[in-house]
Amino acid sequence: MQTKVFLLLIIIAGIAKQARGQTDTAWFNKGRDAYMSGKMKEAIEYNTKAIEINPKYAWAYFNRGCSKDELLNYKAAIEDYTKAIELSPDYANAYNNRGYAKLKLTDYKGAIEDYTKAIELNPKLAVAYHGRGNSKIKLIDYKGAVEDYTKAIDLSPKYAEAYLGRGTAKLDLEDYKGAIEDYNKSIELNPKYAMTYSNRGNAKLNLENYKGAIEDYTKAIELDPNYAMAYSNRGSVKFLLKDKAGACLDWEKAASLGNNGAKESLSKNCYGATKKG
Repeated sequence: MQTKVFLLLIIIAGIAKQARGQTDTAWFNKGRDAYMSGKMKEAIEYNTKAIEINPKYAWAYFNRGCSKDELLNYKAAIEDYTKAIELSPDYANAYNNRGYAKLKLTDYKGAIEDYTKAIELNPKLAVAYHGRGNSKIKLIDYKGAVEDYTKAIDLSPKYAEAYLGRGTAKLDLEDYKGAIEDYNKSIELNPKYAMTYSNRGNAKLNLENYKGAIEDYTKAIELDPNYAMAYSNRGSVKFLLKDKAGACLDWEKAASLGNNGAKESLSKNCYGATKKG
């Protein structure tokens, strides 16, 4: 989500930097426009034409990689980012985006290496700190993740996703009050992101603020009616509060959305009880 916004900014910035012939530039610009219109296959086609005319066009490889990212073709995106780096070794954004693609492919150590290189080349690249923080969370380096998210926030104080990430790292470190503070700030900056409410609900649950947890899970569900984990967690809190009927309804919904934990809770606490009756 945050990466898509970042890529749009990169593409816009790239126009001023590239100084190619009119023909390859024209295809490049068409590719940029297609990307910004959400037409990823066309964007790939246009950037490919730019590359055919000018095989050393690093920006075209980069933008084609961006489009492949959006189509979830991360391996192919990595190939394009790698080519862009070969042509332009100081290309911080290409390292950043290759790190993102590696993160999506669960190559967390490789992602950290690329994000670190991006930061080395551009120490003010907030998204690289954010991405490296995401990778560190996957490797259970929660303290390192907090440091990276904090740096991203220092560089970009309105970076909602960085507050969300730092809140999640603090949640994993059992700093529940600190997590809630970060989630509050993230929500202030972006009140439409369901995950933030759900995670804040988890923090409140750990502080035994059951009513607050239910309110947050409910808000998450309002924003994303197919949020299986929010239904499952809300069901668990309702069960703690002796609202068995409400819990079973939530678990049933979560189970229908594919949540295995909810299926187990249903079998243990709802269906089994019904059969006994």
